[in-house]
Amino acid sequence: MGLFSKKTLSIDFGNQFLKFAVGEYKNNHLVIDQLFSTKINEGIISNGKILEYNLLKDVVSQMIKEKKVKASNISFTLASSDIVKREVIIPIVLEEDESSLIAFEIEQYLPGPTEDYIIQSKALSFIESNDEKKKRLLVAAMPKKEADLYYKLSVDLKLKPLSFDIHSNVMSKLMKHTNLNSAGESFERNSSLVVEIDHNFIDVFILEKGKYKFGRRIFSGIQELIRFRGVEGDLEKSNFKNFLEEENMTVVQEIDYWSDEIKKIIKYYEDLSDENEIGKVFLYGDGALIKGIDKSFSNRLALTTEIFQVNSVVDLNENINSNDLASYMNAIGALINE
Repeated sequence: MGLFSKKTLSIDFGNQFLKFAVGEYKNNHLVIDQLFSTKINEGIISNGKILEYNLLKDVVSQMIKEKKVKASNISFTLASSDIVKREVIIPIVLEEDESSLIAFEIEQYLPGPTEDYIIQSKALSFIESNDEKKKRLLVAAMPKKEADLYYKLSVDLKLKPLSFDIHSNVMSKLMKHTNLNSAGESFERNSSLVVEIDHNFIDVFILEKGKYKFGRRIFSGIQELIRFRGVEGDLEKSNFKNFLEEENMTVVQEIDYWSDEIKKIIKYYEDLSDENEIGKVFLYGDGALIKGIDKSFSNRLALTTEIFQVNSVVDLNENINSNDLASYMNAIGALINE
């Protein structure tokens, strides 16, 4: 299944929180030993970019020590608008010639020269175009200066770096390896809308037959609900999980805005082809912990909406609080290497 065979620490880097998962693959399951998080001070990380390296290293080192983490490997995941993601189509060529073609295709979308970026690609499918067989790829490019600091972190922590990935990709891998569907359904035959509700943003992406198609960001999130409620900005003190039950009109109006923006994304996708249709919506992230948020979206979108769950291929340590699992999906998915 391509999962790490040695115990790995994965970290999901957010502006306000770091989410950690410790696990390994054995006996045909991904075994999760620990899930934990810590709040970080404003200005340490912004939009995936490390601004205060020494402070970040100290926080991570302290958490590893405090939680008595025993792992030899490390993997990272984050969301950043600095990471350019595009679908490209190239002719089928020798493997040694493919990287230059990919760089040429992605260059037009980059604000700087390709040599300033780390470029990774993932094959999506093969297509026929003008009687020529071609390859369709998802390409991601991240500034080297930003990626180098994450590599430095792994070295300073004395852990072997295994992967550096983005949220949409780790979630597509996790969904592939999780038995989401009831008998008779096939996740890889349908298109799904995946929605991560974070503190400062909402990332929405389409998985078409199990593979990433495209994504969009909505610049809102839990912090907007907290602000509208007129409570302190600290997530842990805001009682945000009960916001919908309070029926506060400003909160309801903001969630109306979220759903309206998501409808636009769905419409754009379905207008691309008569065959495009969203089968189901999956929610995750801290915002998925808001009570009733799945029913709220189901009603607004007129689509079956569920909080993303892991089951058949993931075993959780009995000490893990499964009620907060939706907020750790990126960290869990980062343990999968394909």
